[in-house]
Formats: sequence, C-alpha cells, structure tokens
Amino acid sequence: MTRKRKLLMIAMAVPVLLVTMALLYVNFADLSGWRDTVAGMISDSLGREVVINGVFEPDIGLTTRLTAGSITLANADWSDDPYMVSADRLEIEIDLLSLLFGPITIHDVEITGARVLFELNADGHLNWDLESSGASDGDGGEVELVLEHVLANDLQLVYRAPTRMDPLEAAIGRLESTADERGMLDLDLVGSIGGTPVEISGRLGTFIGLINAAVIEHDL
Repeated sequence: MTRKRKLLMIAMAVPVLLVTMALLYVNFADLSGWRDTVAGMISDSLGREVVINGVFEPDIGLTTRLTAGSITLANADWSDDPYMVSADRLEIEIDLLSLLFGPITIHDVEITGARVLFELNADGHLNWDLESSGASDGDGGEVELVLEHVLANDLQLVYRAPTRMDPLEAAIGRLESTADERGMLDLDLVGSIGGTPVEISGRLGTFIGLINAAVIEHDL
C-alpha cells in the first residue's frame, strides 16, 4: 500500500472514529447534569426563565428524545401568577438533523398534567408575547416547523382579561393530534369549557397555520 493511500485512509477514518466516539459518549454517559444548561438555553431563547425541577433524561441520536419532569415557564413580570406554563411531565422527540437543514421536524410531543395561563392586562399587554433576550436584529424569516403527533392528558387552560369577572377555564382530559402527509391535523379532544362538556373530532388546518393565525381549513 502506497504512502499516499495510507494517508487517505487515515484521513477518512479519523472523522468516522470521532463521530463513533461521540455517539458512544452520548449513549452511555450520564447526561442528567445538562438539565440546568438546557433549561438556561431555553430561557435565553424565550426571554423567560424555564426551570426543570424533576426528571431529565435525554436519549441522543439522529432521532433524539427528551423526557423532563416538573417544568415551569415564568409568567410576565406584571402578572400576579408566577408561572405562565407548568407541566408534570413532557416528552419530546425531534429529528436532530432538521435543526440544521430544516424544516424543524418534531415527531412526537407528549404532555401530562399541564396548566397554561393566557392573560391580558389593563394596558393591553399579553403574557404570551415573549421577547427573546437573545434575538438578533436580522430579518428573521418564518421558522418552518413540522409537528407530527401531540398527545396531552390532564391539560388545564385558563384565560384572564380585565373585561371578564371570572377567568375562562378549559379542562382537557385528553387531546391527540396527528398530522397527515400534507401537514393537516387529525384532532380528537375530550374535556370541558367553562364547566360544559365538550368533545371534538375531525380535521383541522396545519400546525404552522394555527400558530400564524392563517385561514384554517377544517372539518370538525
């Protein structure tokens, strides 16, 4: 074997070895110590404090799954309620390469025991108007996001506004949504709104359309 050929084989083997070592590390190392680091990164991106007080179990790979427990997202500083979102347990599975090449693809989200507070104050400020402390000044086009499956159990939604004497509350026992090949959502929901039992099933628009408040194609 010639010297040039040996050098070429070594040059090809080194990155493969490094990737293999990295995969072995993330599969066998204890990554629970990254809990505060991950929470800090999310806090910086949202401009609100995120705290993970419970379990933190990342399973790293091309398809990465993260399980976290006892999670809170801080509320706006003008609110009397300290948390905008809290959840007993969250599991999320994401295509890791999609973070680099897009669209960002989330295969699965499972939430248990969550409470979400939507709040409007007397000055017209919304508590879900998140301002990222790490946001750039660039034009920042719309983020492409694919959300394939969502399952939520024991979900409480609360809306408060100065024009309401009492908050509007929705209790969702179970919500499941699955996207088809076009991104349209098949929805099944069982719960109550303001104490009135509600059951909804059928087809809704795309997830990104709902987020952007676009025209929603639906058959519910």
